[in-house]
Amino acid sequence: MQQGGGSLVLLWSGHAVRSPVDGLRLLTRDSGDYDDDGLGVCSDVAATCAQSGAGQLLLIVDSCFSGEAVAAGELAARIMQRSPPEAAHVWVGVLTSCLPAEMARDGVFSQRLAELLADGPEAGLGTRALLVQRWSPQSAYIRGDDLCDVVLKTWGSAAHRPDFLSRGSAWWMFPNPRYDRARRSRWWSTCCGRPAAAPGRMSSPGSPGAARRWARWWAGCGPVGRACM
Repeated sequence: MQQGGGSLVLLWSGHAVRSPVDGLRLLTRDSGDYDDDGLGVCSDVAATCAQSGAGQLLLIVDSCFSGEAVAAGELAARIMQRSPPEAAHVWVGVLTSCLPAEMARDGVFSQRLAELLADGPEAGLGTRALLVQRWSPQSAYIRGDDLCDVVLKTWGSAAHRPDFLSRGSAWWMFPNPRYDRARRSRWWSTCCGRPAAAPGRMSSPGSPGAARRWARWWAGCGPVGRACM
């Protein structure tokens, strides 16, 4: 995580059970059958992440009943409002692979995330506005809510449905796979009458393969969740 705010993305991909206390508990290989086994998505995960100092926080839960984790976003938002991080923009998002009463089919959600991180949304009638406004080739980065929103808008599986909660002011978080540096330079020169110059650190996408590395990281995550900072 970067100093002075930064972003924190936590991914859990694996098993989970509903809990009367935490809503959802995330299970590891050595978790038992008791109600307090595993990690509480609210008390153990969201609360800890909310106190990390990150200004942009995204929790992604890919498990059965993962829609129960949406409430964790409300808890994280309250904590960050009470103890604000040192960041100009403060945002909390929770993206889940299914609704609270649904079972998630293995691999469906993770494959869709990997596709979007690597290539962005496909062109079509339902994504035209997204491609022009939020995934523009002139933008080096996308926000966390851009990614989550396009998952819902382009979801095509009938097996289960993802859910998404957003609180606060979202800001740049992921490299935009559709970014075209040359196209941005032409646009900048046309509009401003001078060569393009990077107006700030976040205007540069870093290495050309940044978006693909995000996609490979996601695709390579095993059955136990990982945190990416």
